[in-house]
Amino acid sequence: MKTAGMLFVCLVLHAQDPYVNYRGVVNAASFAPPGISGSEIARGSMFSIFGSNMGPVTLSQVSSFPLSTTLAGVSIKVTQGNISVDAFPVVVTASQINAIMPSNAPLGRVSIRVTYNGGTGNPTSAIVAASGFGIFAVNSGGFGPGILQNYIAADNQPINSLAATAAPGQVITLWGTGLGPVPADNVAPTPGSLPTQVEIFVGGKLATNLYSGRTPCCSAIDQIVFQVPNDAPLGCYVPVQIRTAGTTLSNAVTMAIESGGAPCSDPNNPLSSAFEKGGKLGVAVLARSVGYDAINSSPPQDVTEDLAALTLRVAPGGPFFFNPAVSAPPIGSCTMYTNSGRQSVFSIPDLFGGLGAQFAAGPSITVTGAASASIPNSAMTPLYAAAIGSNDPLFGASALTISDSGTTSVSAVGGAGVGPFQVNVPVPAALDWTNRPQGGTVNRSQPFNVTWNPAGLGSSLMIIAGTNYDLPTNVQRTFSCTASASAGSFTIPAYILSALPATRAEAGKSSSTLMVGLFPAQSVVPFSATGLDSGLAVEVLSNATTVTFQ
Repeated sequence: MKTAGMLFVCLVLHAQDPYVNYRGVVNAASFAPPGISGSEIARGSMFSIFGSNMGPVTLSQVSSFPLSTTLAGVSIKVTQGNISVDAFPVVVTASQINAIMPSNAPLGRVSIRVTYNGGTGNPTSAIVAASGFGIFAVNSGGFGPGILQNYIAADNQPINSLAATAAPGQVITLWGTGLGPVPADNVAPTPGSLPTQVEIFVGGKLATNLYSGRTPCCSAIDQIVFQVPNDAPLGCYVPVQIRTAGTTLSNAVTMAIESGGAPCSDPNNPLSSAFEKGGKLGVAVLARSVGYDAINSSPPQDVTEDLAALTLRVAPGGPFFFNPAVSAPPIGSCTMYTNSGRQSVFSIPDLFGGLGAQFAAGPSITVTGAASASIPNSAMTPLYAAAIGSNDPLFGASALTISDSGTTSVSAVGGAGVGPFQVNVPVPAALDWTNRPQGGTVNRSQPFNVTWNPAGLGSSLMIIAGTNYDLPTNVQRTFSCTASASAGSFTIPAYILSALPATRAEAGKSSSTLMVGLFPAQSVVPFSATGLDSGLAVEVLSNATTVTFQ
């Protein structure tokens, strides 16, 4: 009995030791999942550790210099072989620690262990680099509107937003972490730019770097002061990324730019404008996608699939609204997203965040075109959504529902939240991707030009996107660019392509796709229903092909 009692006590004590989650060490600003370029922890940067039992239940944080290697009983060892250094904990809780990677930490793969009140947790690995920048975002998730301040005067520097925009040529202060080492991490930072090479991409244009170094207030937190390029694209969601040492690209955040600093607008994207305004919204999207698989399918073939979705929501709107599903970058620019795990759609984080509470228009909706399909309002999804036809014999071919010409209707009988409605959605002009690389190779070190036939497309918005899921690291990264359909072509910049993981040679270890999509802004149809402030419906087209990112 004594032996059993001792064993129970030991098990309880062991269960209370700190535990760091698998791949639970990330840059504190970008949260880029380990295993992909830009996920390295820079010397002298702030990093986050996620786990359990790692510190006190009540948050504890430092309040003065010099910083110590122990905070509220928490300490962190960074080890590589015979070399061991102590990180500086700054904020500690049971489930998350924010700490400073010492500027003298060994470069390369290291082991990190947390000790709390004498109990030492499991080792977890991370890659330490000389630099690797992460930009802080308003949502604390590493994407969407960034923490950027418009400089108006020394005492007037508002956070950039859809309402407080920057003008071309204006000075901006960007907040992040990862510019590289300093002589001492535990004392108040010394002002001055660090020697790390810094490039600032604002909507694909290089901005003038005025300062890149530590903030005067906070160890490990960096400021980059730059001037908005005069030729930067205007819009609500202009992507901003930082590249250090000419090689490592940061996460992408957004800023709003408008002439004269007026409130921003996206004339080519009525969906985002509706959600930014907020209110009770209905948005119906019909999608016809054509996919060509020359790598995983034998023989190679085109597969057409029809999908439909309807969301009915009380959208909060506001100056910091952002959702990757509708907040596209302005024409001529590219943005980027990174997710852990494989996504069934292109790597879009937090797909329904910021869209507001859902309500219903009955138990199902009906889509009627070349055929008819009923889509139930499933409790498992925050909207009505389903595949409504495919010509793929491998997965049971069914009749395609969306009309090839004329219109396709979306209707609902109405429910407690929204009354009955029907909207007829016009079929857009055909999408003709003229240089589709069917199973071809895309060189990530070179720009890649995409061309299409602009005939009949008018003022439509083109979406050019690429994604690669890497099985060994379980990370998916996606870029998304926009262009005017009338241009007939778009060149994907090399700095965007180079941030994708390379396609692996072993079959099944990568899934790499290039896509061209058509969003006919001029064909967005308004509809009305009791309970809605506004409703919009549109049909989009996409054409995708498997590729090898080399």
